[in-house]
Amino acid sequence: MKTTALSGALLAATILLDSCSNKEDSPVSPPEQIWVCDTSDCTRAVDVAGDYAFVVLYRPVFQVLDITESAPILIGSCSTSFNTYDLLVDGDLAFVSRNVGLDIIDISDAARPALVGKYDRQIGSGSGMFRRSNILLTTTGYTGADPSLLCIDVSDAATPTLVGNLTYQYGLSWGEGDPMIALSHAVASGNFAIVSYEKDSVWWPYPPPLYGGMLLIDISDPTKPFEATRVSAGLAIIVDMAVRDSLLFVVTGQRDGGSRLTIYDLSDLPNLPAIGSYSDSNYYAFLVEVAYNHVFLGGYSAIRVLNVSTPSSPVLLRTLAVSGVVGDMAISGEYIYLAKGEGGLEILKWTP
Repeated sequence: MKTTALSGALLAATILLDSCSNKEDSPVSPPEQIWVCDTSDCTRAVDVAGDYAFVVLYRPVFQVLDITESAPILIGSCSTSFNTYDLLVDGDLAFVSRNVGLDIIDISDAARPALVGKYDRQIGSGSGMFRRSNILLTTTGYTGADPSLLCIDVSDAATPTLVGNLTYQYGLSWGEGDPMIALSHAVASGNFAIVSYEKDSVWWPYPPPLYGGMLLIDISDPTKPFEATRVSAGLAIIVDMAVRDSLLFVVTGQRDGGSRLTIYDLSDLPNLPAIGSYSDSNYYAFLVEVAYNHVFLGGYSAIRVLNVSTPSSPVLLRTLAVSGVVGDMAISGEYIYLAKGEGGLEILKWTP
């Protein structure tokens, strides 16, 4: 296999030939081979659709890679704004969140991506987004301003328009409980957006501990979203969420260390009962992806692979060794795509 140099990116294609079979001792699978093109840049986010992987660099550049061959080939790129955070590919459009809004990129011709629209409003790190028909819904993340869920009409990508929002007051709110400081991760199920929130305890000694939970927001009318209910995560912070069929997968960072995966039943919203969980006190995960009957937890130097064919009893199958920190993750078929900041883009091959 040969590597193809990527302009402004670091590509490491790592092939794992061991299968993810059901082994309770969860052996660590090291990479068998690594290919690296050292062009020193920072890979912020990755998404995969069809024959292409889409990558956002810090530089800032948006790239399109053809992944039909064993070594991805750079086929197109365009400039984006600085301080990008997240990436969503949906149909012929790619949405890139940044600290002052969104960039909208036309990818109908993958070899010639083009920046076609911008929406300017402060959006911080940790924001999450999804698209429902012509409406893009995004949280504002960590901005130090009022936490919000924004509903943006993108039917005309050149002129995205805010049509609705749900906003909470930021800062101290004495007599009304602890203050809301951020709305971050967001997923959709039916007519609901499920959004993670964080609060700041005003009753604890400095520095006050953070804790959070989920808001279930009715978006049946995107011009008038409203909170239907909320679910507490206790004294924990939600670090990522994913939806697969009628299940919600939520990863929390535990105050006493480690991570916890909780699986919720989405079949009777806004009721959201927990039906299964998996905890690991020795591993801190901050990414979750779901493929087939597997959950992938991304974190420091490793990816945990769990079998969730029985959602009430997740089983750890294997730990895949990776170098450095995984900042973003996408899965397509037998490949795992990892955005690793200064570590570039790493591609793992696994066997379901």
